[in-house]
Amino acid sequence: MKTVTHRAGALLAVVFLLMAALVAGTGMARATTAGTQPGDSSEPCRIDWTAASINNIDLTDEDEVEWDGTVYTNLMTTPDGTEIADYSNGGFLTEISEPLGTPGGWMELQHWYGPDRTKEYTDAFWRFPVATATGFTNGVITVTLPAGTILPTTGRPGVTVSDVTSWYAGLAAREGSTWPPVYTHDYDWSSGAPSAWAANGDAPRHSQTTLPDGRVEVTIDLGTVPANSGIGLTLAGQVPTGNIGADAETDQIGVARVLGTIPQGTGDCAPAESGDFSEGCVLDWRGDATMFVNGRRNVPDVYRSMAVAPEGGSPGKFGVDGWTTVGQRYGDPATANGRFVLASDHPFTDGTWVLRLDRRVENPTFTVINPASDWRVDGEYPEPVTIDEGVWNPALNTMTYTVSGPARSSVIVQFSGDVTSTYEAGADYEFVQDLDATWVADPDNPECNGAPVPDDCECNCCGIGSVGSLGTGSLGSVGALGSLGSLGSVGALGSLGSLGSTGSHGSSGSTGSTGSHGSTGSHGSTAPGSSGSSGSTGSLPIGSLEPGSPGSVAMGSLPLGSLALGSLGSLGSVGSAAPALGSL
Repeated sequence: MKTVTHRAGALLAVVFLLMAALVAGTGMARATTAGTQPGDSSEPCRIDWTAASINNIDLTDEDEVEWDGTVYTNLMTTPDGTEIADYSNGGFLTEISEPLGTPGGWMELQHWYGPDRTKEYTDAFWRFPVATATGFTNGVITVTLPAGTILPTTGRPGVTVSDVTSWYAGLAAREGSTWPPVYTHDYDWSSGAPSAWAANGDAPRHSQTTLPDGRVEVTIDLGTVPANSGIGLTLAGQVPTGNIGADAETDQIGVARVLGTIPQGTGDCAPAESGDFSEGCVLDWRGDATMFVNGRRNVPDVYRSMAVAPEGGSPGKFGVDGWTTVGQRYGDPATANGRFVLASDHPFTDGTWVLRLDRRVENPTFTVINPASDWRVDGEYPEPVTIDEGVWNPALNTMTYTVSGPARSSVIVQFSGDVTSTYEAGADYEFVQDLDATWVADPDNPECNGAPVPDDCECNCCGIGSVGSLGTGSLGSVGALGSLGSLGSVGALGSLGSLGSTGSHGSSGSTGSTGSHGSTGSHGSTAPGSSGSSGSTGSLPIGSLEPGSPGSVAMGSLPLGSLALGSLGSLGSVGSAAPALGSL
């Protein structure tokens, strides 16, 4: 609400010819005042602009105007201290402009009265440009005008709305013009009507209602407004003649608010991130959505900070939609509605699916659509999901389901809840979902296809397999080398044959004198190993061997070929192992 306290006498009557010029649109609101404040409350993904002004023919620079918790003064001088001669060029409480910290935007609520003030009602005009560098979608303008504003001739509450964009286009094209400000010349004022007007013959599509305090609220749908473009609108009505000056008994302040959604990936509005945190056979999906209510009867846009989608490389869909329904009259019931979507390329089991509604959503109901509607999942997930009845937690406003499903399965949980007490232009509602489950082994799932996963791939990658334990003197299973038996009987190394350069055991492929490899003491002489083509094993210096002790084993000229044992660990005591040459 506002109050105006006069600190000086009222201004003299304004010349009628000047007022006629104002009505014709040839001059008004030519400067930001010294007391004007920024009206930009935007977020990275949402434009939220407010332009407010007081339409008082007796306004002085010393008057204190209280509105929305702030007291405004110096509303009849320019920022450089120049006196503003006419009320129609002053009285700006908030606006959007580069000098006030909003690069790439312009919006102000211009105002004036008609010249004939001899009747019970006087014509009142409110006009505003909206120019944006980023562009926006789902745009809505909500204009609130003083109590008692009525339509001309009919006497019914309300105003008429006209598109005057072409007027601003003409101003911007004037060479050397000082108003509108130079920075507004960069916008395209001829890009056509906003998308929402197409169904209305490109004329502004709007609705209006009378608020409980008598003020008139006009909602104008814009739809999509392109980047670097501008539009202009004029609202015309009538107010009681006694309420246009210092003696006004009702509010003289008009307020225009523009709300629009900036497309994700544009400017500072980041695109949605992947909500797929799965790893191996653990399925972990997250998703959310925030509904931006840009007008009381406006279908909200949904902003998603996190989602799962095939376009992001994930095996399925996991997202949230949202919309609202509301009556035509102020205070009519309003509901927030939405759907949680789950669709999976691969089979999964043991799933816990938690859906969290905004706490302002009251008395929600849930409906399961199983499988999901084809249009929502592109017709690619025809199989139903196994889902229980769910458990509602009123303290957390969550619904929890147990789910599992085969490959190409999907399900939708649709909800609806009451938001009448909180629903208004500028409101937003947040919805979050989380799925924790286990992938079922599936050959088509590269992350969980049933193949064994070794505990330690450090040696698995070298092709030798598991070396086993060498501490007992056995080489164990050395991958492709087979079982090499025991090094415990080192005295028999001369007769190993296949470890030399021939690949045979002795001179005839037999083990020769290797029959008692477990005993080292009786094989100090290695003569049997010198037969055949056992390479140079006959000259193998065994050194001094004691049973069970490798002594000073020197491999001599034993050719090991390309044998690569990798990391053999600790040989420990090798003398106690039993002979097992195995298959080399």
